[in-house]
Amino acid sequence: MSSPVLALRRAVLAALSSDGALTALLGGAHVYDEAPPGAPAPRIAFSDAQARDWS
Repeated sequence: MSSPVLALRRAVLAALSSDGALTALLGGAHVYDEAPPGAPAPRIAFSDAQARDWS
């Protein structure tokens, strides 16, 4: 995974994880870069990401 994509994923994960209203709706801090097996629902999980240089 490229550095810009990794930085974006980390920023989105940090923003979602620190949102108190979202955490309350999910019933806990169930936001994952990749959800572990058996992670409780509801949850938010990222999948693979790609970036392309269009220049």
